[in-house]
Amino acid sequence: MTDYIERPKDNQASRAVAAVYRPGQPLDDLRKVAREADSDAEVVEVPEWGVLLVRHKQIPDHAPSYTDYDVVQDGQVLIWSERVYTLYVDDLASFQREWMPRHG
Repeated sequence: MTDYIERPKDNQASRAVAAVYRPGQPLDDLRKVAREADSDAEVVEVPEWGVLLVRHKQIPDHAPSYTDYDVVQDGQVLIWSERVYTLYVDDLASFQREWMPRHG
């Protein structure tokens, strides 16, 4: 799991944590990212589909909480963003356009 900040880099930038999913690789960093959103979040790899499923609680401001599921494909990034206070999935190129490593 790596810390990121929004581009352009400045003192007011939002923070995010993220990890790239690669089938067959350890899931520890992806689990840490998911647990930023929900301390009880779970991740499970589905080898037959080549995807990672992420189960977490979603707590919207305007509706009751519910269980949500994200599907992460090979090479995609699982992201927890302070700015939008949510867990989401993005492709690597889009993620790198929006975010940069915090200490990079």
